[in-house]
Amino acid sequence: MAFPEPWSAWSANDFDFNKLARHAVGCSYRPFCNDKNANAIDPRTFYAIREFLWGLEGRGRGTPGFMLLTTWASTLGLNREGIQHYYKMPFNVNNVDYCVSANFVYAAMKSALAGSFPHEVEEFPALVTNTAEFLAWGIESGAVVDKPDLLLLYYPSPYLAFFFASRTVNLLQQPLAQGPDAALLQQVRGALSTTARDRITGHLLPSAQHDRECASWDGAALGAGIRSYLRVPNNHNDRKFITALSVNTLINLWTTCQDAGMEWLGQTPEEVPQLVAKGIRWLRHHALSKEYPDHNVFFSSSVKSLSSLPFRFPANMVDRVDGPVFRNRPPEKSAAQEVHSTFAMSGVPPRGWYVHALEERGLANPDPYAFKRCYERAFPHWSATPVVHALICRAIAKGALLKL
Repeated sequence: MAFPEPWSAWSANDFDFNKLARHAVGCSYRPFCNDKNANAIDPRTFYAIREFLWGLEGRGRGTPGFMLLTTWASTLGLNREGIQHYYKMPFNVNNVDYCVSANFVYAAMKSALAGSFPHEVEEFPALVTNTAEFLAWGIESGAVVDKPDLLLLYYPSPYLAFFFASRTVNLLQQPLAQGPDAALLQQVRGALSTTARDRITGHLLPSAQHDRECASWDGAALGAGIRSYLRVPNNHNDRKFITALSVNTLINLWTTCQDAGMEWLGQTPEEVPQLVAKGIRWLRHHALSKEYPDHNVFFSSSVKSLSSLPFRFPANMVDRVDGPVFRNRPPEKSAAQEVHSTFAMSGVPPRGWYVHALEERGLANPDPYAFKRCYERAFPHWSATPVVHALICRAIAKGALLKL
């Protein structure tokens, strides 16, 4: 064992994975059930994933048992109790964040491979596979790139979402042994791997910026609206971060570990190893240089501008947190000003009703993801220099294993 002391300290607490899984299932988003405590979600989340939910409904998959992981380990009921003790969910309602979901699926797969999957919780495998299906949809539909302000509420960069999803793909590229979790592992691999490899690679290859023997990426699209508003140029402040993410993502998608080394998959496109080598060359050259800063947008609040507040989007439920339900439906403005209220979308409304509600708010468009509002103003975020350095070291080390 590599780190016996930390493991002893951890295991001494007798961590109960089944209890954790039970709580995750209990707090999950169940859009097709009749229980408001489980089917209510942040209106921004419903707007971002509505096509996914309507698609499930159209294929006969819209059953009460369908569930997705939520960001907060809470429900409307638990939030009502917690607010009496001065802690609550933001806006008093849960949401679904793509990056949180990606890390959850990765952790669940690691648990299954390690033999510690919580089998006592009957519904937990469904939560994992449903969430993996959602991850695949986010990539295949283009929603991760087109609607990052709503789908990536707390981790704003699509490149970060690609990296998180690619970790699970890489984990499942090893030969899977037969065992109690073999079917689950195969199901997640089938749902996510091919879609992630094809679509993410299809985004990273053309978006690379080539300079002789090097290649790099930057998150220019992330701040385009901010720069336009402030009338400032693109200074490539996150180029190190985005390049390191992109190189690690391509390596994750197209390699597998063998004994003490790594090797490319047999079906790897010829241009992928070439591009990875050029990206690593760029990172080696610029890792410690001051030409590009170590800045990144790793984490943020869920609100990026006034137009990304939950009250901007259609909702069919406005309740007071302390219990009494509003009589009829009050105007959105008064609900927005009511600190102790829950403004949410309950259930999955018919497409016609929702489209009409969008038209009332000026959000309707034939293309559900053509309404461009992403990052139109500056917003608070967390920039973590150690994350940049760690990702660069990781990319260079893996490049060495691949003899690049």
